[in-house]
Amino acid sequence: MPSYTAKYIAFIDERRRPENFPKQVYCVGTYFAQNNAQLAEQLNNEITTIIQNQGMIISVDPESTIDLTNVIANLEGRVFIPMHMITHIRTQVKQMGAMPIPTDTGVLDADGKKVIEYQTPEGTVVKPS
Repeated sequence: MPSYTAKYIAFIDERRRPENFPKQVYCVGTYFAQNNAQLAEQLNNEITTIIQNQGMIISVDPESTIDLTNVIANLEGRVFIPMHMITHIRTQVKQMGAMPIPTDTGVLDADGKKVIEYQTPEGTVVKPS
């Protein structure tokens, strides 16, 4: 099943934007869909959730990874942006490529760990550095 990432970009109202606050903020979601209709339904559901929540939760550091093992308790590094600060939301959707499959090479490195190489579904081998 194809997978997609959607970046929801919220544009901040200049009249309500605090000093040193970015003009745009975003959150990213991952979706799995068989066709465009399924993907559109999932994206519409996400936008509906943002509207119902009257805002969106963003990561303070967009480059950081969020530990999803306990999402409810782990709100550190995230900020709620209320809807009255947002003028509009734009969505960028990209299809993700297939994940490479790890394969054991049968070789051990200097520390005695197995050396793993990866193979894409197209057959391209990615060797470890």
